[in-house]
Amino acid sequence: MRKISLAILALTLVTLVTACGDSWKKLPGGKQYKTLRQGDKHKKLSANSYVFIRQLQYLNDTLVMDSNKDNPEGVPIMLTAKDPKKPMDINDVLLDACVGDSIAFLMPTDTILVHNPEMAQFMKPGGVLKLIVVVKKSMTQAETEKLNDQQKAMQEAMQAQMKQEMEENADPVKQAAKIQDFIKRAQLKDIQNVQGVFKSVFAQGFGNVIKAGAHVVVNYTGRFLNNQPFDSNIDPQFGHAQPMEMEVGNGQVIKGWEIALMSMKKGEKAVVIIPSDLGYGKEGNQGIPPNSPLVFELEILDVK
Repeated sequence: MRKISLAILALTLVTLVTACGDSWKKLPGGKQYKTLRQGDKHKKLSANSYVFIRQLQYLNDTLVMDSNKDNPEGVPIMLTAKDPKKPMDINDVLLDACVGDSIAFLMPTDTILVHNPEMAQFMKPGGVLKLIVVVKKSMTQAETEKLNDQQKAMQEAMQAQMKQEMEENADPVKQAAKIQDFIKRAQLKDIQNVQGVFKSVFAQGFGNVIKAGAHVVVNYTGRFLNNQPFDSNIDPQFGHAQPMEMEVGNGQVIKGWEIALMSMKKGEKAVVIIPSDLGYGKEGNQGIPPNSPLVFELEILDVK
């Protein structure tokens, strides 16, 4: 996994239905939008309330994300009041929308990269991110307040759990016990301890073992010990579904990856468990808490 913080696009959506004839309207930063389908004009959206939307994202006409996969009821977002001192944005467009509307947005990747340079690993300059908001339903003020209370309680519970896990993971003995518990739960067989990295091979490779300086092409999925994925180059929801190519041994990836890769062969598939001191350590990384042991499914597609 590369040592680059993974950014998450806050609002990404794209096209679903036939346009109703509206012309494209301009927003700051080269963005454009137009209504594809008009909904119920009697159910206008309002500020300081939640709306549930379907999100789709196309990058240069390739679908890379559809929120219906994990949120068939719609993704809740809070609309804020218009600020007359600021240029019109996507939030303001939605404030003029109604339940049932479908709205398309076009956003140049150049504009995204200016404000989010870390996204360069997912997109190239000169492209277009095509977005669509499909407004599925809205909430009353009372329903919004109730949802706010529920989300606050959930967030507090998650923070408490995360704090407890970080404290436990900071203890090498407790972290080692958690890793062994994961290995048992996952029913991994023939565990190898390769310089502190635990490895279970489920498809044998061929040829020579990878050495430092080799260029490798890899597919991977990264998970926490609770099986929650945090990154993948084969799952479109993470926005970079393409094989990863890198040189082994020059510090491009975390130490645990280097150790694992230099124990593998072309064609090999394996699950590796990386203790935190061979991963992101005490600092963690965006989306990865400090002292987190990590699980990766690795497949060596090619060695050059």
